[in-house]
Amino acid sequence: MTLFIDNLLFSLRGSSIATDLKGNKKYEIKGKFFSFSRRKYVLDANGKCLYLVRNKYFNFLFRQAIVYDGTGKKLLRLVKAPLSFGPKFYTKDYPDELYFDGEFCGFNYTVSRNGKKVASVYKPLNLLRDKFQLDIAESEDPAFFVALIIAIDNILDVPLL
Repeated sequence: MTLFIDNLLFSLRGSSIATDLKGNKKYEIKGKFFSFSRRKYVLDANGKCLYLVRNKYFNFLFRQAIVYDGTGKKLLRLVKAPLSFGPKFYTKDYPDELYFDGEFCGFNYTVSRNGKKVASVYKPLNLLRDKFQLDIAESEDPAFFVALIIAIDNILDVPLL
């Protein structure tokens, strides 16, 4: 499945839309106007919360985001590999090993689950707003991967606090 995630150009809350190849809205990502942890909610087309993403408050050594399911249960921590160039992330507190590996500038990267490639992300250069193309294996939950991409975007967009 291919999804396109576009940050809205004029959004004070950091909201985004995820659409399919035909431009149909599949998921909406809503942020809060003011949030130290950059909370973002991944909602389905009916407005039901599927996932919540938030950054860890202090990111001195390890930049991290936490992903919760729609009921508020913590699923995993996404951690940026220290001293890495480009998007190299791994998960903690999750039964499967998820690993994200990409290029120096962070425009293209792949996602592996237990050593098997399950998704790829392409981010075209755009100076006005972030856009992502997400290609996901059919056996995977697309909303979960949207939440992971939002978590990575949150981590990379926030200065060290």
